[in-house]
Amino acid sequence: MPPPLRRFEALAGWILGGALLLAAAALLPAQQKSDPVPTSNPYIHWNRSWEVAFRPDGSMIAGGSTDEPKLRLWRVPSLEALQTFGSHGEAIEALAWHPAGKLLASGSRDRTIKIWDSESGAELHTLSGHDGWVWDLAWSPDGRRLASAGYDGAVKLWDAEQGRLLETLPISELPLFAVTWSSDGKLLAAGGKQGPIWIWDAETLASRPALRGHESGVACLSFGGPDRLASGGWDRLVKIWSATEAKQELELGGHRGAIHDLVASPDGRYVASISTDGSLIIWNADNGSLVERIHGSSEGMRSLDWSSDGRYLVAVEWRIAQLRLFATEDWKQIAAVRG
Repeated sequence: MPPPLRRFEALAGWILGGALLLAAAALLPAQQKSDPVPTSNPYIHWNRSWEVAFRPDGSMIAGGSTDEPKLRLWRVPSLEALQTFGSHGEAIEALAWHPAGKLLASGSRDRTIKIWDSESGAELHTLSGHDGWVWDLAWSPDGRRLASAGYDGAVKLWDAEQGRLLETLPISELPLFAVTWSSDGKLLAAGGKQGPIWIWDAETLASRPALRGHESGVACLSFGGPDRLASGGWDRLVKIWSATEAKQELELGGHRGAIHDLVASPDGRYVASISTDGSLIIWNADNGSLVERIHGSSEGMRSLDWSSDGRYLVAVEWRIAQLRLFATEDWKQIAAVRG
């Protein structure tokens, strides 16, 4: 065959092959919807959602997009969008307000933490040091330190106002999903995949007895006071602990899917938890009784938070990225918006 014809035949074959690949790619979304790829990690899911946190004065909710590197503010209780600002290199997985209410910290899959002026939207600092996704953030009650938990298995403590690392607490090679402070700032707790809940004296950073009881990973933690700690995990259970005595007090079973987030009410009387089963449950933290069950979409819920005055609870639907605001006096939804 003459060279020009061979070149023509090769070009025709390349074009035909490319057309077949494009046609196959066009079929993928339908196939994925009907037959999603299974995963052993219940949190690698439909990514479109928001990580949310109430500003300490309760006037607004901040959201970090879990599929786009942006932040947004909504007014409470109308959920009117106020502004969108900022950018990370990848999606945002963690948010935390400084106790004074002006600074906002965000943690991302790009392995950085950024500190923002929430009033102007200006980026003040970028904190680098984690070797994996930053999955959770928590300010100490006095606002002096920011704690971060990452996929690299480390808890890091930062002077976020100065933009510098203070301490690294290497825990294990396992990813960490949660970090939190007790309400009086004396204890620091962290949990992660297939591990216990680690407890430290927050000032000396001396280890205290770990809390063991979840059969699989610990996904979320929240203190309801200076001692009582709530935890939720992949085993579908919520547990209430005495952190100082390293003793389990309650075990709450009611979810049919892995628990993704939970939060204690400001007065410590209740714990709210959300799951991949699409439900939001409010529990009595004293006796473990189920107070209210709220159903969401079958895709599950991604994030929730309680306002500091106790009046509102916000939860976010996974995939449709819908914020739902509830009044805690009767647990009725009073506003909703898709982000």
